[in-house]
Amino acid sequence: MSNTKDGVRDGDIGGGGGGGGPADAGSRTGGTKPPGGSRPHQPPRPAAPPLDPEAVLRATAEVLDEKGFHGTTIRVIASRLDCAVGSIYRHFTDKNQLLDAVVQGRFTPVAEAAEAGAPLEATTRAFVAAAARRPEQYRLMFWLSTLGRGANEPAAMPPVLRRLLAAWSDHGQCGDAEAACGHWGGLHGRLLLGEMEGRGDDEAEAMRALGAAPASERNGVAAGAEPVVAAE
Repeated sequence: MSNTKDGVRDGDIGGGGGGGGPADAGSRTGGTKPPGGSRPHQPPRPAAPPLDPEAVLRATAEVLDEKGFHGTTIRVIASRLDCAVGSIYRHFTDKNQLLDAVVQGRFTPVAEAAEAGAPLEATTRAFVAAAARRPEQYRLMFWLSTLGRGANEPAAMPPVLRRLLAAWSDHGQCGDAEAACGHWGGLHGRLLLGEMEGRGDDEAEAMRALGAAPASERNGVAAGAEPVVAAE
């Protein structure tokens, strides 16, 4: 039977053997909780700006130059851009589509110049310099063009090179389509044989390696200060 004194039970005295009530527990854990036990309201994080596809291509080009084909992954590119992997997939289906856009983009200025009627010699020099500067990426462009094709199907010409050959033919720079293909084929064969590697930073040196010195040198005239197509 509990002992009482002045109407107060032994267990009602704070600090007794029975321990304190809820208020005591709250004081021991650092105070009372917010109503309902919820955390203080946090303002929403600002939404990230939309990812620019051109920024993705630039980052991919940088990573490809630094790490090569196998070291270039969507995760590495996303880290370079400080974005989520899924943000890249909103614009490009996979790594191969990204790389295809990058390597063909190396030759887009050459095709555009040829379509604008630039002289054959100028666009040839720019094409050779771009291919010789990154010979592995030049070969990669053709490998990517074979993806999704059957074993018995001929390899497809990369679209940017189809544009270049069509311009050489349509503007009479090579006479006709057959001559344009022959002109490109000679350059392409020597590029694949590695005869141009390491010469991409000097268009004139690249042309000499192909056995076709620039006309300005053949004629003893100083080269122009500004090329028609700026090689990368």
